[in-house]
Amino acid sequence: MLFAGCNTETQGEKIDAAEVAFQSEDYETAQEIASKVVSSDSPESQNWKNLCRLSILFMQLSEHQLVEDNVATAVTCYHQAMDAEPDSATEFFNDLPLEDGRYISMLSELNKYYGISTDSIYIEDNDAVDSLYNSLENGQE
Repeated sequence: MLFAGCNTETQGEKIDAAEVAFQSEDYETAQEIASKVVSSDSPESQNWKNLCRLSILFMQLSEHQLVEDNVATAVTCYHQAMDAEPDSATEFFNDLPLEDGRYISMLSELNKYYGISTDSIYIEDNDAVDSLYNSLENGQE
């Protein structure tokens, strides 16, 4: 007998699937999976490595999907990862490929700007985060 809705896939495996979908340029599926991961658990309940992976994935998705909250979600995940395990998260980000360095720079700057309350980043300040992200991306401050 199969149980409908029974899912034993871990959060890490779901993020794996989202990353594979993104690499295959299936941005809609990647977005759907990543969004479900963050909506099924609060960022605080994720482990630091999943939060690091999600922060990069949401930054990547922000370039391909017109989902308003992607940058704010990325900043929230980054902030939570750095709060949970700052040394491990820093090492994770330092070990990323060079082409992902721009995401780390933007996340770091956005985190400094909005680092006081992750709840306000995620819920209330999406327009302000997007505005700051766009100005950083265009080399303005």
